[in-house]
Amino acid sequence: MDKATEGRGVETLHDEPSTDAASVGSLLVSLTKELSTLRLQYGDLEARNRHLFTEMHALQHEKLELRTHAASEEQRLHQEINDLRKLVHTHLEAPGSGIVLPPPPATSPPKSSMEDQYWRKTVAEAAMQETLAKERAAALELKLSEVQARHSMAQDEVESLRSQVANARVAVVEYEDKVTRLQLENQTLRKEASKSTELLKRGQHDLASREETLNQVHTRLQQVSAHNEELVAESLRMRTLNEQLKCENDILSKAQDEIAGLKHSVNTLKGTVTAKTAEAKAFQAYGSSAREHLQSQGLMLQQHAVFESQALQVAETALVSVSRLRHLVHESRDILTNWKSETLFFLNLLKTKMSHAGQYVQMAFAEHALLRHAISHATDTNVHLHDQLWAVHRNALLICQVINPTNSSSANDVDARRVTANYLTGELLYRPESGDAIRVQVDHIFSNRAKEWLNGESIVPTVQSVLHGYNACVVTFQDQPEIERLLPDPIAPALTRPVGTSALSLVFEQLFKQCDALFGFADVHCSMSYLGVYSEVVHDLLAVDAAPVGDTVVVSTPTVVLDIRDAHDAEIAVAEGAKNFGCICETCPTMLHLTHKIVTICITVSHVFSNCTTKSKLQVVELASGMDSTVVTTWQDTDRIRATISAENSLLALTTCLADIRQQDPSFVRYHGSKLTLMLQDCISVQAKLLLLSTVRTAVDERGVRSLHMLQLFRDAVHPPLCIEDDSDISLDAYLNRVPDVYRFQVRWQGDVSASTALVCWEHELDAMKERNQSIQDSLASPAESNPCTGSPSQVVTTKTGKKIKRKSSLKSQVKRMPFR
Repeated sequence: MDKATEGRGVETLHDEPSTDAASVGSLLVSLTKELSTLRLQYGDLEARNRHLFTEMHALQHEKLELRTHAASEEQRLHQEINDLRKLVHTHLEAPGSGIVLPPPPATSPPKSSMEDQYWRKTVAEAAMQETLAKERAAALELKLSEVQARHSMAQDEVESLRSQVANARVAVVEYEDKVTRLQLENQTLRKEASKSTELLKRGQHDLASREETLNQVHTRLQQVSAHNEELVAESLRMRTLNEQLKCENDILSKAQDEIAGLKHSVNTLKGTVTAKTAEAKAFQAYGSSAREHLQSQGLMLQQHAVFESQALQVAETALVSVSRLRHLVHESRDILTNWKSETLFFLNLLKTKMSHAGQYVQMAFAEHALLRHAISHATDTNVHLHDQLWAVHRNALLICQVINPTNSSSANDVDARRVTANYLTGELLYRPESGDAIRVQVDHIFSNRAKEWLNGESIVPTVQSVLHGYNACVVTFQDQPEIERLLPDPIAPALTRPVGTSALSLVFEQLFKQCDALFGFADVHCSMSYLGVYSEVVHDLLAVDAAPVGDTVVVSTPTVVLDIRDAHDAEIAVAEGAKNFGCICETCPTMLHLTHKIVTICITVSHVFSNCTTKSKLQVVELASGMDSTVVTTWQDTDRIRATISAENSLLALTTCLADIRQQDPSFVRYHGSKLTLMLQDCISVQAKLLLLSTVRTAVDERGVRSLHMLQLFRDAVHPPLCIEDDSDISLDAYLNRVPDVYRFQVRWQGDVSASTALVCWEHELDAMKERNQSIQDSLASPAESNPCTGSPSQVVTTKTGKKIKRKSSLKSQVKRMPFR
């Protein structure tokens, strides 16, 4: 195998686990989301099962009542038939009704005319009584036949009731079996979900360990390759050195030959030294130089022997290292091939697991399409129900809380000025010492003692309508008492104590509570502005700079809009607006009681299931209560007089618009009569909802009387007085005007036609779901049979992965849609 191909193979193997890890992570996130939605839907399914159990118990009670009624009817019919039979037998035995007929006359001829006349009269009476008895017997027989027909009809009804009871009993048994199967399937689904999450965790851990091992082997291989290159370079150096040593050895052999020749010449010289003394003396200088040369040659021979021994040792170590390097290369090559095979096998197994998990997710998504359809249908039905209920109330709710004083002595001092409430009819009555009594009819009356405050009948319907996409307007009065609710005492949690809360805080609390409940189903975005209307001039109360009164006008500067996420942020913004309003009132004191305040909240809801976005607006209006009558006003106080008239005109314009919307064509309503109605025109339109929250003390003061008058204005605007022009008018407005207020709530809601026609028989849907599950299960089982495990590195992995993968669909939900109650 080439080195470049090996490097490319390692790079591809190193890149594949990273992409697989990313896909595994995204799949794990999607599976977690699907499991959370499945848990929510199974909670709804369990609630529906509980509802079906209650209906089953009700059917059993109804079956027992029908059985007892049928038995009593059968006993009564038998008694009537026996009585009629006795009566017929008595009439047949005594046709003359207790009159004994005289014996038949003798056949002898009459003796006289009197006897003949008496005899004829007696015969005629007997014939007449006989005909009467026959007619009575015929009538009784006819009545007996009718009674027998009724008895047979009653028997048929009893048989039909018995068959219905048997069918109901069979249906109950089938339903119990279905419930048990659903519970078992739910348990198996949860077990499989936990197993799949555990397998995913193990796979991720194994993948991380495999990647770490791959990195270690890669680094080790790089080190071995570097060491191999070093050994190759060293072997090249050894070869060059060996060649140099060979050359030196040749030179040394030549030098040895020369030394041998010199020795031979020395021996010959020693033999002839005596003879040639003269020559020895002549050659003495030459001998000394030769001796020195021989000594240097001996030293060179010794050095060459040492170098030769060292070269032999280096050659031996080089040969050993080369053999070991070859063995190491073979071992690393085997390890790399084994690791490649194991990694490929693991990746193939992981791909099959991921494909099965993806098919399982698709199967779950297809199976839960019915549940999603049921959720969307229930949401549409809920919205339609709210629309019907608001239409019954003319899209307006008037809520009042009567606050009783806690101190009895203060209550006794003002017994002459007290407000009484009728909690059944929703009527407030105030009888002053002088003048006409004030009667105000509202929708709900709460109290801090008798009937406690309930958000579900006041604020929650309005907030739900806003989240459904409708605009809404909440009206409160300035300087009204706070709404008192019973909350747990922080010192003693088992006890409760009354706590006062402003209407604006309650609206914020319920709004963001409902928004938090939509988490996971929709994304909610809220923005808020805080404005004030004084003398037909709009001021921005969220302006952060300490500007004068004339500079806070909205026309000159843009309006401050804040993004809010919870009730705490909204209350902080309102507190800052109140602080800025107090700073403005220091320069202009008349604005304190003559300014209408408007809190506008724009809400955008993006639904996840339906992929639709709704935009709505909620406006909370705090109407000005007006100046006290104790304040002395002169004609020089033109600003105060103008502001008072403007505040009254704004209130009258608001009530007039509310009345015109409900009485005439909404397109001709004049919103531009006041800046207040112009700013509220989106929230007081035809489809917008109106909620009025007011609190009145029983010991009423001047501002309480003012609140009652304002309540009366809103009552007359929302529910105009009785005017029946046409008796044949069957519209909702005519019905609400004709029926008294006590019976306005007894209205039967009927479902929407478009919503009811969209339903499909649940049995057909169940059959289709079973067929789809069977096809998916067959498609899952076929790849496992056709893909045998090949290339497994070890027997353990082969035995673990060689089994046939089987997965049973446990989401065969059997959903029966029940009618909305």
